[in-house]
Amino acid sequence: MANKLDLTVHTKRYFEVTLPDGEVINISKPSQGLIIDMMAIEQAAKDIDTNKALDMFNDIIVKILNNNKEAKKFTVKYVKDNFDFEIGQIFLTAYMEFVQEVQSNPN
Repeated sequence: MANKLDLTVHTKRYFEVTLPDGEVINISKPSQGLIIDMMAIEQAAKDIDTNKALDMFNDIIVKILNNNKEAKKFTVKYVKDNFDFEIGQIFLTAYMEFVQEVQSNPN
């Protein structure tokens, strides 16, 4: 049995993203709070109007982007100006695949 547990090994996983302007950032795996927010938007999107759903969609992209190793801050305006709906969907799908990979392979 191991006498030591090093949790830093499990926190240093990043999702590398090249932004539309060519800048590269490394996004951390999500916190519990971010996972809850991501699940909430999926549920809420079914029950609200399109404009509210798009606002939530942009908000979650901002939260994910702001969870980056470089500590760069993004805004809803940045997302609206640089991510059309298709790019946003591609980004969220790829990030969710990263999250699932991290969860299924904790090492």
